[in-house]
Amino acid sequence: MKTTEKNVLMTKCIKVTLNRCVNYNMKEIMNIIREMQYLSSKAYNLATNYLYIWDTNSMNFKNLYEEKIVDKDLLGKSKSAWIENRMNEIMKGFLTNNVAQARQDVINKYNKSKKDGLFIGKVTLPSYKMNGKVVIHNKAYRFSKNEGYFVEIGLFNKEKKEELNCDWIKFKLDKIDSNKKATIYKILNGDYKQGSAQLHINKKGKIEFIISYSFERENSIKLDKNRTLGIDIGIVNIAAMAIWDNNKQEWELTRYSHNLISGNEAIALRQKYYKLGLRNKELEKNINRELHELEEKEYRGLSTNIISGHNLTYKRIMLNSKRIRLSQSCKWCGNSKVGHGRRVRCKQVDKIGNKIERFKDTFNHKYSRYIVDFAVKNNCGIIQMENLKNFNPSEKFLKDWPYFDLQTKIEYKAKEYGIEVIKVNPKYTSKRCSRCGCINELNRDCKKNQSKFKCVNDECNNYENADINAAKNIALPYIDKIIEQCLETNKVV
Repeated sequence: MKTTEKNVLMTKCIKVTLNRCVNYNMKEIMNIIREMQYLSSKAYNLATNYLYIWDTNSMNFKNLYEEKIVDKDLLGKSKSAWIENRMNEIMKGFLTNNVAQARQDVINKYNKSKKDGLFIGKVTLPSYKMNGKVVIHNKAYRFSKNEGYFVEIGLFNKEKKEELNCDWIKFKLDKIDSNKKATIYKILNGDYKQGSAQLHINKKGKIEFIISYSFERENSIKLDKNRTLGIDIGIVNIAAMAIWDNNKQEWELTRYSHNLISGNEAIALRQKYYKLGLRNKELEKNINRELHELEEKEYRGLSTNIISGHNLTYKRIMLNSKRIRLSQSCKWCGNSKVGHGRRVRCKQVDKIGNKIERFKDTFNHKYSRYIVDFAVKNNCGIIQMENLKNFNPSEKFLKDWPYFDLQTKIEYKAKEYGIEVIKVNPKYTSKRCSRCGCINELNRDCKKNQSKFKCVNDECNNYENADINAAKNIALPYIDKIIEQCLETNKVV
């Protein structure tokens, strides 16, 4: 049995709220942070544009700044060093280490977009909002504990410190839970390596500090690399899972139907509370509470290999319809909603949009945690998923839910246990019979009954849930090559 015994380097982050400033006026420091957020975002966008222009050679860098000529032989500077100098011109008064860290973060994000297909139109050029985050170098902040937890942050260079008559800014941390306390304690102790951080003021007017840290996790869990968990994603069922045991050359038998939650339950709940004569606010509160209880039962079930999307779809449609109604009513809004153009008129619309995004993020965390826990519980050393990069971005189901985000969360949670994640081409996995290998368009009639799969091969007649059948195909090692060889010998009917 092959096992994952190697230590895994984990990188995580926590977010804390800074309650008050100990050695400086809180209102003044908040104004300074807001200005730094604006200047940082401006510098990040400028640096990103320079990187793009540099790669595309779309204009002569000699014309960007009058007397500044971008030539390594003349200036003796690399591309990244020149870009950092341009960022310093905007981020005046910033600590040099923080500017250097910000420059590296911008370059890393730009390089990732290039890798993801920036120059062939698959992704857009990264951009930064004007109320973005201020990057802090890992040596530019330090924690302390004395009747509470404190953090000292270095924001300014020597000239700015003299101007403000202030060195490092010391903040007291707001109430934090036991997990965050344990993390900060381990950073202070040296058990965790302190990484870079980000500082910003959130929409509620509170200062948030996001800290990254890394550590080596000893992977004591021994998982079998010959057992693969296949995951098929869809609309009705967000994720369907199947396990392939390469030693036994068969699929693991698992139960799933008893934990499948239908959207009819949400409708029944709504009708139930309307009959009680509750107001809309009370109605939504009760429905959300009971839906949450149903979801918890679903995600924490003892054994299931289907995650239902009915409640998810109900919640998404409810929020989205409200956002559309608000958006349409903006043109007729009263004088109280007019004054600063779109920002004030669409405040409620943006609020609903943000709520939808937070809802998606929370649920993706729950889904991904359940899937990885399911893999560990069933001793799977490999997870195979669909490669969504080849999909048309206009596909309806990709618009309905951020599946790329779900896959990303599955990947980094799987890494925590040393589980290898492989992405396969999903083409024909929904049309292929997992029992006999027959590929036929009639195996799954999406118009009449999308949820069922019935093999047209008379010798097979396999009949099962369509998503589970697809998950079984995805779980097979080298399924891409298996389907490719099948297509070469037999044409798809």
